[in-house]
Amino acid sequence: MNLQSLRLVLSDEDISGKQIVQFYITVGKLLGVEAPPTRYDCTKILIARNIQDAFYKTYEELHPEEFAKDPNEFQTQVAMLLCQGGPKVEDKLLDNMVEIQEGFIDGRPLSSLIKISLRKIAVVEDGYVRDTQIYIGDPAALNEDNQDWENDFGDIKYPCQYVGIFEGESDEEIKAAAAAVEGVHPDIISLIEIPGGGSNNV
Repeated sequence: MNLQSLRLVLSDEDISGKQIVQFYITVGKLLGVEAPPTRYDCTKILIARNIQDAFYKTYEELHPEEFAKDPNEFQTQVAMLLCQGGPKVEDKLLDNMVEIQEGFIDGRPLSSLIKISLRKIAVVEDGYVRDTQIYIGDPAALNEDNQDWENDFGDIKYPCQYVGIFEGESDEEIKAAAAAVEGVHPDIISLIEIPGGGSNNV
């Protein structure tokens, strides 16, 4: 996976009341980085204009006396703070949206931060399954008074043991999870793609 940039839509809670570093930490957590990294590169993140407006509001609420004394001077100081270490505005971004570029966190590529979760159907196919039968008679005949129902089972032409739907970061991880549930060796597990796609970003 080779990602050059990634766009995220943040919630109002992710934005409201956040100072610059707190905002960076929040974005990092959305990327799966729990512990604050060594360095954030403010030149590698773009934000929607309403997020910048939220920064001004946050600093005004944190320093009401300074803002009341000279609003213009205070806003100039906040603007300088944003210029020095804040994210830059990209007017093409919709409200609450950020665009994260390669190197934003500790210079790391985005592909090292983002995990892709795969969901697939796990089965044990023909060749590893035998004596597999299916009932082909009338379900109403399955009662204690009818002794002939056992004759209404036929062999499955192409036996396939359904194990379940499993999720993991790789086929190997999914097979291991399915094998553990079924109590078999992972190498006899086959995976089937889920129609419509089975990948999720984590």
